[in-house]
Amino acid sequence: MPDIMSFKIKIPLVAAGLWLTACTPEVLATSASEGFSEGSESGASESGPTSSATATSAGEPTSASTSGDSSEPSDPYYDYCGCELYTEYECEYCGQVGVQECVFVDADECGFTECQVECPCYDDYDCEEGKLCDDMNACVPVTPIPVCERQPLTLTELPLQGAPAALTLADLDGDGALDLVAALDQEGRVEVALGDGAGGFLPGTTYPSGLSPGAQRIAVADLDGDGSVDLAVTSPTPIGELSLLFGQAGVFPAPVLQTIGQGPEQLWSGDFDGDGHPDLLARHGDVNADMSLRTGDGLGGFAAAVVLADPGDNPLAVAVGAVAGDDRRDIVTTAHDWHGARIFEYAAGQLAPAEFLSGSGSHAMLAVGDIDGDQRDDVVGQRTIHGLHLIQTWPNLIAAPEFATQTADMVGPIADVDGDGRGDLVTTDAVDPTVRVIFLDGPCSQAHEVPGPTTPALLAAGDLDGDGKADIVAGQTQETGAVVLRSGP
Repeated sequence: MPDIMSFKIKIPLVAAGLWLTACTPEVLATSASEGFSEGSESGASESGPTSSATATSAGEPTSASTSGDSSEPSDPYYDYCGCELYTEYECEYCGQVGVQECVFVDADECGFTECQVECPCYDDYDCEEGKLCDDMNACVPVTPIPVCERQPLTLTELPLQGAPAALTLADLDGDGALDLVAALDQEGRVEVALGDGAGGFLPGTTYPSGLSPGAQRIAVADLDGDGSVDLAVTSPTPIGELSLLFGQAGVFPAPVLQTIGQGPEQLWSGDFDGDGHPDLLARHGDVNADMSLRTGDGLGGFAAAVVLADPGDNPLAVAVGAVAGDDRRDIVTTAHDWHGARIFEYAAGQLAPAEFLSGSGSHAMLAVGDIDGDQRDDVVGQRTIHGLHLIQTWPNLIAAPEFATQTADMVGPIADVDGDGRGDLVTTDAVDPTVRVIFLDGPCSQAHEVPGPTTPALLAAGDLDGDGKADIVAGQTQETGAVVLRSGP
């Protein structure tokens, strides 16, 4: 065997990192090791190395460089390798012509580097409709994930006393069954429907919120430490109206009116400062999309709001969850001026960067929940480009392959709909009256028709009947009532 260099040159694998139509380089020549036969002294077969190369009339691979007469190559290892070392050859990748180089793979094998296309793309915007730029700098077609019928859901109607602006589920009376809270923004009230533990709800009771009409939002937590779940409700007025309803076993007295932020459009509860007490975070509705945090004392009191500037110049989405490794709530954000997502923690009155999540684009929507069954929150993002609707997941904060969905899904909650221990993504469509469940481990998508259009704020999910599978409650925009999608009988 020739005296070949002892070190190894590693050839990277072709990995697009996307749910793509299968597309592999058209290899010009196979490695010489494919022609080896057992018992051959030199390791080469009698017929020599095999080749799938585009051939000249002389039968040799077409080279992108000229190094003399191809019948008498200058490379002494040509007979061994089947190609001239360190010479570029033409190749094809997904319909684009490129070049690849003949090199040593290791001490016993020759081969080609990745096919480098001659007209590379540098990001997705360089590609045409229906294609994305992959890791090989080639524009490749993307195939949406298939539809599936993994988990049948039965629809039942749930009457409410008004049109809801937001819904959430929580065990308000401590009986172990999830109860429903609906913000009836036009009535200035919240409706509480206690769950019966079998998938149904008792007739609802309304309580005044004292808020002005608007797209109200709800957060739930034990704000005063008495063991009962309390409600926080906001209205997107310029002064940032905040209503606190301190519950007693699912019954709520007169609200305590306060303020938070400027025109709050989103609201979360959780321990952001790590003191063990629930705090309230609101995202402003102004152009800067800043956030206001009011830290709680665990007794129902809250400190003055601290305004947290969104770190992105052109902010897009915000989500909240325990994603950075401890129990306190982290803030996940995306922006036009960076790809992927960033995780921040609240410290000393400001946002401190904790993690950066790599990604292929700017995600307009985010969701946080456990998608891999490890009892820790993960991150899911959605973006749209070139007519493609793409979902990016970050289990354990590591980017998984991006995939396309059939429709422009608006991201809702993450919940284990099929009972396999991993969270599924509940979405809705901006146009069609449909609720979809995206099973992220497939992935595949299952659609469920509902009576009217809904929004992410009107989607809530949890196990209503104790069967170990999450059920879905979907409110209808501008309509009185909601529907329940259940996996049980």
